[in-house]
Amino acid sequence: MVAVVVLSTAPTGATLAGAPVGAPAPIPTETVKGKPQRIVSMNLCTDQLVLLLAERDRIASISYLAFDPEISHHALLAQGLHANHGQAEEILPLRPDLILAGTYTTRATTTILRRFGHRILTLDPASGFADIHDNIRRVGKALGEAPKAERIIYDFDRRLADVRRRSSPGRLAPRTIVLQPRGMTTGPGSLVDGILRAAGLRNLSADLGVTGMGFLPLERLIAARPDLLVVAARTAERPSLTHQALHHPAHAALGDARRIELPASLWTCGGPQAAEAVARLAKAADTRDEGKPRP
Repeated sequence: MVAVVVLSTAPTGATLAGAPVGAPAPIPTETVKGKPQRIVSMNLCTDQLVLLLAERDRIASISYLAFDPEISHHALLAQGLHANHGQAEEILPLRPDLILAGTYTTRATTTILRRFGHRILTLDPASGFADIHDNIRRVGKALGEAPKAERIIYDFDRRLADVRRRSSPGRLAPRTIVLQPRGMTTGPGSLVDGILRAAGLRNLSADLGVTGMGFLPLERLIAARPDLLVVAARTAERPSLTHQALHHPAHAALGDARRIELPASLWTCGGPQAAEAVARLAKAADTRDEGKPRP
């Protein structure tokens, strides 16, 4: 669920101990009664929703992570916008009339910004499709774009329904493991688990006792012998020790298990892009089951 929107009650002349004397004053309340015009996002997942819902000229800044195509589904939309690193000294001079942040990130910064009287909306990470609906609606309402938010939700649900309609009847759910950097995997209570189930797949990590996110030793992965092994696709040449677990030579022992590379940007954040992840996985499952892609 999305955290409650927090509006600071500090007076417009409030100061913070240790802050520079010339620190900018907060935006007067009367300037934010309509659609916010200087939106700042400090979190990758709030970036994605702001980029979908707000006009570019209303976006004062988004996080630097929004520009990374490996994890940001809307990296192209982010090009040309101002980037921030979630620091108060970056945000205050922008004089934002709405700030979006994640519940578990940039906490020190949001504390400072609240003390200066800024309006902040914090979002919890989405752990399922209901959370995606809720986050889109909350951000749409805060941006003054509620009708647009509803259209995005409608299209998201339509795409999921289309996947269900096209799924091969009577197909056994392929036993699937999603392997992430550092040998991590996800079980029930996670967005990835919801994506797998919507695609008609069986999350084998749940059978192995994983709840939420957990570590899966290589030996247990091999012994489980999944039908499908889903790993994050790499879109840039960035050598990383954390990603070596995705390409271990021991994976050859999985035999005829099919390996599927799926962009991490489709599941890193809960948003309408999750429907694309569902569609790709459902197609991969049908391809394995039938020996050919579905029409």
